[in-house]
Amino acid sequence: MTMDAVNITDDLFLGKGGHRACYRHPVDKTKCIKIILNSDGARTVNFELDFLRTLHKRGFYPKLIPRYYGMIETSKGTGYVYDLVQNEDGTPALTLDDFLKNPELLNSSREKLLKLMNSLHKDLYDNQVIVRSLEAWNVLFPRAADGTLSIRLVNDLGMPNRLKIPYHISYAAHKHVEKHWKKFKHDMRPYYKDNQTAQDFISQL
Repeated sequence: MTMDAVNITDDLFLGKGGHRACYRHPVDKTKCIKIILNSDGARTVNFELDFLRTLHKRGFYPKLIPRYYGMIETSKGTGYVYDLVQNEDGTPALTLDDFLKNPELLNSSREKLLKLMNSLHKDLYDNQVIVRSLEAWNVLFPRAADGTLSIRLVNDLGMPNRLKIPYHISYAAHKHVEKHWKKFKHDMRPYYKDNQTAQDFISQL
């Protein structure tokens, strides 16, 4: 670790996927730092940053995506700084997976969640947001101080194709979004196959 590197301690750990681990920023509580775990993680970051550069060239940044702030050296290696998606009180935001696994919780917010999921679908389409995949655990619902829920999409942005036609042509982008939304719904069904409440919710997306 260099003298200028940010020290990342285990108590800052938030979670990890197959490619990256996520930690709270030790100085700025509104940010998180993602650390690459393996070579696939490096490829994942490259896909994501390439797409984010495309967004910046368009001159806008969709609100549904946590903002990226650049790289930083840490005690655990190079980190990538993003807005931390959390509730107003600092607790972790629930994911779509959390709701789908809990029928009582899902039913208590069903209409609001459906409205937010429809807005996510529309925002992906309208803003031509390209994803490699959509997963229930990557859709988060941060809660404001007044209890209002919003929606954010984290991870799996961008695409691995050498010719990234959907980045530049609206028709191709819209087709890409619809294809992945359909796959998203299809792939969730077997995962929640023993949960009829979840199945009913998925059918309305």
